[in-house]
Amino acid sequence: MTVQLEDVQGELHAERDRLKLDKVEQSRHQMGVASQMGELQSEAKWSIYTDHVKATVEGYEKTAEGYKAKLSGLDFLTPQEYGELRVKLADTQGLIKGLTLGLTLVTALITQGEKAAQDIAVLTK
Repeated sequence: MTVQLEDVQGELHAERDRLKLDKVEQSRHQMGVASQMGELQSEAKWSIYTDHVKATVEGYEKTAEGYKAKLSGLDFLTPQEYGELRVKLADTQGLIKGLTLGLTLVTALITQGEKAAQDIAVLTK
């Protein structure tokens, strides 16, 4: 016995509708998160926080530059010192990336929410 499209068409439509509802629900959640993040950014305390994080990043960037200068300088480094400096540099660069990501995350969530609103408009037509 072979399966014909007509035999499974009802199941396919039901699955498509279920997936569409799941996408709409997910998009509504993303819109809610974006709304909350927009409110967060409008708070005066958010500016204080971002200024503090940016200053911290600048401090770590100066520290990283110092490590790079030591690694490429003319001073002789023992293998132990060289390895420790490489680890400190990698650690500092990781901190810089993490803090920078923390600042851009809120904007990314707002952008995601805006896209979700467009998706809902298309999905609910």
